[in-house]
Amino acid sequence: MSSSKVSTHIAFLLLSLFFYSKTDSQILLSGTVYDSSKLYAVTGVMVKSTGGAVTFTDSLGSYRLKVSATDSISFTYMNKPTMKFPVRSIINY
Repeated sequence: MSSSKVSTHIAFLLLSLFFYSKTDSQILLSGTVYDSSKLYAVTGVMVKSTGGAVTFTDSLGSYRLKVSATDSISFTYMNKPTMKFPVRSIINY
């Protein structure tokens, strides 16, 4: 895959939709990762928290991850990680 295509795939990670619900001191964070066209869900994207929780997007591009409010999350696709997103700053769309 060309480097421009990889860069395009990294861009989609920033378009992921975030949803969360608070239970005790943990937050269930969930969303869907789309490609840069915002039309196609991407499978196999690693979603990782700074607290150590890790999951991967399923065949529909969806993920669910238990995190704490002090964690940050990042997405990795084809060994290319995104910046870290602080959980406390994620807005429930």
